[in-house]
Amino acid sequence: MKIFVVKTFIVAVAFYIVFELTISSKIKVAQDSILRFQEKSERIKVKEKIFSEISKANDKDKILSEKDRKILSEFIKKLQIELSQQN
Repeated sequence: MKIFVVKTFIVAVAFYIVFELTISSKIKVAQDSILRFQEKSERIKVKEKIFSEISKANDKDKILSEKDRKILSEFIKKLQIELSQQN
């Protein structure tokens, strides 16, 4: 019985160490990124960053590459066809 308890304890400690080194760190990173957006100042920073990127894109002559343009064009055409079929 004593050997069983010792082996169980060793396995439990090993499991805890493996958990802390792998899954726990990923959970902490995700939790920190979620908690960061609870503050209004962080949401404002993200909003300003999005608008600055949109502004930079508006200054360019071509926003999309040829490949992106083709993909989006096909997608929009399919959406238009699907929307017109529902009416």
